[in-house]
Amino acid sequence: MKLLSHHSKINAMKPMFMFNKGKLMLSALLFITTFQLFSQAANTWATKADITGARGYGIGFSIGQKGYIGMGVGAGSTYLNDFWEYDPATNAWTQRANYPGSGRGGAAAFSIGTKGYVGTGANASTVYATFYEYNPATNAWTAKANFPGAARFFAVGFSVGALGYIGNGANFSGSSIYNNFYEYNPSTDAWSAIASYPGSGRMQNSAFGNATYGFVGLGANSTDDYTTFYRYDPAANTWTSRATFPGAGRWGGAAASLGEDKGYFCAGNNNTNTTLYDDFYEYDISSNTWAAKTDYPDGNNRNLVGFSIGAKVYFGTVQITFLKIFTNTLLLPLLPVPSLAVPFVQVEQ
Repeated sequence: MKLLSHHSKINAMKPMFMFNKGKLMLSALLFITTFQLFSQAANTWATKADITGARGYGIGFSIGQKGYIGMGVGAGSTYLNDFWEYDPATNAWTQRANYPGSGRGGAAAFSIGTKGYVGTGANASTVYATFYEYNPATNAWTAKANFPGAARFFAVGFSVGALGYIGNGANFSGSSIYNNFYEYNPSTDAWSAIASYPGSGRMQNSAFGNATYGFVGLGANSTDDYTTFYRYDPAANTWTSRATFPGAGRWGGAAASLGEDKGYFCAGNNNTNTTLYDDFYEYDISSNTWAAKTDYPDGNNRNLVGFSIGAKVYFGTVQITFLKIFTNTLLLPLLPVPSLAVPFVQVEQ
């Protein structure tokens, strides 16, 4: 999952991707680094050590007892390829080998067993279909078969058992928003097309998976925000509608699983980029029900990153506040926002 808090650095950012009325737009942003823990039993949040360097549009996953966050867009609209490992035993971050491709934001990621996988994404001039595997035992990245669909960014990734999935997203100009999905098998390094996501194409969905199913919902296209939520069954290659997300429709929200029966959804913003959310919900897979939990503590957030380790889910890296407002296709600049502080958060069962 993705989240933020207080006690880190915030920097005014230069233009970065924004999607508005069918076009990719630019907007100055405020980035806040942060990392926090949510206690399920107490329904409270606890701050954890911040990751080094503010960023937005990054990726995250966990492998074993470690969490990983990296890439995205940093200060001065720098497209990042750095990569960090979080150890909950010491509450500390360690920089690991950089992602081998060009720096980028809006990539998709998932983990399977002892490896992590990252692909797609975009920078200021290029949208990608490249795909890499990360091995923490050797701290090395290996190029794998390219994502077979159209190159894209703001796609969504998740894993179910020994298979990974990437789909939806948009092309560089924003003229195409996709609903196609592909399955990745690491044992054969091969991709296969699967059933398309129900309904129209959309981008920046929120997703998680467990050992049996994948869950994908929310997201937006050029006109609408969504609250729809679907379960993907790999055995039947089908999508099934589940209980509608109870919050406002949004894109850029965060999601993560806790064990085999809980999923958590947080943050995001609306399609017109005028409202950012800090609400937080628990989804019960067995009963197909939602429950509101304590709001994320640092105000309105989107494009958060997260992962689970054991019985805990961690959310963090960046809070983004718009320093420009959209009026149709015009950008109206606002005054710079001063620096402040922020942290990382954890969900505990």
